[in-house]
Amino acid sequence: MRKSVGAAVIAVLSAGGLLLGTGAAQAAGLDIPRTVTTDGNPGGSAEFKSYGDILVACDNQSDGYGTRATLYNSAGTVLKTATAYDNDPSCVGNYADLPEGLGVRLTVCLYKGGIYTYFCRTSAWGVS
Repeated sequence: MRKSVGAAVIAVLSAGGLLLGTGAAQAAGLDIPRTVTTDGNPGGSAEFKSYGDILVACDNQSDGYGTRATLYNSAGTVLKTATAYDNDPSCVGNYADLPEGLGVRLTVCLYKGGIYTYFCRTSAWGVS
């Protein structure tokens, strides 16, 4: 039973164009779930919400670092950034008016002193 359900799901996803092909998803409306920085106790996180095209960056600790999330398309072009400032655990959302069905991914990093490349992590693909 489990195999037939799995095969049915794959068939539906394939027919609907939802499977990943060339590295970017092919259908509209795929969120990027919470992605955390690579430090041992993640000080930053980010996510992309396809409904409304909202990029969210969260500074999770009062540790002197801030969090920067950057949203890219499959060509590596920066589409939008969101910055949650240091020493203030909070989240900041930034609306990005994107065309429907655009493959996107985000990179989330901690920053300090104007350097935005500490403990970076790149997400899986999503779709606007």
